[in-house]
Amino acid sequence: MSVKSESRNRLDAVRLELRRHCDSGADCAPEKLDALMFRVDFEHYAAHERSLSGAVYVRGERGPIPVASTASDARVTIDLSSGEAAAIRRIARESRDTSVEQAQAWCRAHPGWRLAAAGEEIPYAAAFLNTDPPSPAETEHASALVRTGRCA
Repeated sequence: MSVKSESRNRLDAVRLELRRHCDSGADCAPEKLDALMFRVDFEHYAAHERSLSGAVYVRGERGPIPVASTASDARVTIDLSSGEAAAIRRIARESRDTSVEQAQAWCRAHPGWRLAAAGEEIPYAAAFLNTDPPSPAETEHASALVRTGRCA
């Protein structure tokens, strides 16, 4: 079952769907929605090589800021697939007890955030960068390469 939304663009449609599944009040602050949108889009990009909302994200002072790639005053029906809607619901559910600061901290830990300077676009290609710290074996292997001079 797909989800239809009367919106100006996919960014608004994804934001509306996230808001529908977020708790009310402070838990749905615009800054938290922006951070969750970033997570939705970058996880979707890692899985499908395209963003879900079509937004471009720039590095703001405390978190990512989504910018619609196309804007229009006309409202159209946006059709989110059942898989897209399920991904949005999952992230909204997982983030229900997350504060704005915690949601923004997740974004700031993302490699894309660390690559971009203030006000610059956060590259979607960063969705493919490893976010896990190296294992002890990987660290030892890298250290051995450096010690033996095989890493130039």
